[in-house]
Amino acid sequence: MGGGRRRGHEVRSHTRAVGYIRVSTEDQTLGPDAQRAALERWASARSVELVGVFEDRGVSGATALDRRPGLLAALDCMAEHRAGLLVAAKRDRFARDVILAAQLERLVERVGAKLMSTDGASDGDSPRRGRDRARGIVEAPWWPRVDQGAPPVRRVTTSRSVVGGVRMR
Repeated sequence: MGGGRRRGHEVRSHTRAVGYIRVSTEDQTLGPDAQRAALERWASARSVELVGVFEDRGVSGATALDRRPGLLAALDCMAEHRAGLLVAAKRDRFARDVILAAQLERLVERVGAKLMSTDGASDGDSPRRGRDRARGIVEAPWWPRVDQGAPPVRRVTTSRSVVGGVRMR
């Protein structure tokens, strides 16, 4: 493909990152200072240049993406510096809503970049992530998992070829 472009967009540098900090209340365990420190440690350990860090304070994880000035500034900074990574201390700092998380991930991926978290959760390097995304599932910290005590999903089978008026075979 050459020419410094990929899928119609400039190729982004994965050695440049933009940090994102979000807190909904001031009395959170993972406050702004702790998140900033985690971003700086992560970047230093990977020799990644942190070209900017942007904050949304007092903003819920369920707030629409276009109502987050810090996130919008982070996305602009990514474009300006051709940064290939948008990084938060934890994945839930991007969004607490599954749909918003998927929208942000898609938006970032469309320009050749990736969402990352300093804790390594769901950074896109595992086969499980690809499989789950194909099924339309976005990993989230509140999503119950069998290994975390959630009850296993019960599979229901039927020998009938028509169920609820829909032909099954």
